[in-house]
Amino acid sequence: MRKVELNMKEKQKYEKIKEYVDHGGNKNRIALQLNISKRQVDRLIIKYKEKGKSAFIHGNCSRIPVNALDKSISEDIILLYKNKYYNFNFNHFKEYLEDEENIKVSYDFIYKNLSKVVYIMNIKITKSKNSEHYSIIYNTKINGKRTSKIYENIGNFEKLKLRAEEQEPIEWLKNYVSELNKKQKEDT
Repeated sequence: MRKVELNMKEKQKYEKIKEYVDHGGNKNRIALQLNISKRQVDRLIIKYKEKGKSAFIHGNCSRIPVNALDKSISEDIILLYKNKYYNFNFNHFKEYLEDEENIKVSYDFIYKNLSKVVYIMNIKITKSKNSEHYSIIYNTKINGKRTSKIYENIGNFEKLKLRAEEQEPIEWLKNYVSELNKKQKEDT
């Protein structure tokens, strides 16, 4: 016979019902102590007599939830982000996963999976009426809340062109961010 492991709540129910069956007592007192109805106490007594200790294990114990995602999906998401969508923020990445890859997952799922594996810096482009400002941002948690912080201000398009020298400016910036991500990943 295999050993039955109960959690604290199940163990408390088991001990009270076992004591009642072995020594007698008051069903109403047991119901109050366990915070259940007298009728539920009767059901537990019947289950205990039929199955013993194993009757107190919850029915869903050790089952995988219906809405749980397969490990391969999270691996696919990580590979897609690293190889194809590396310069997207998480919200944008989530939208593209739904539209282009037909993978529907929550923002939290994406954040939890990617923040474990990848230290992510992204390009932030702030557009105004007359110019665009480029900066590199990273995701962090402050006081339990997620936020983005600026890692480096690049400047407007003219400053970006100067830094890129003879390369195409946006491509240079993408390569620069991917190098920063690789460097950060090696350091951690």
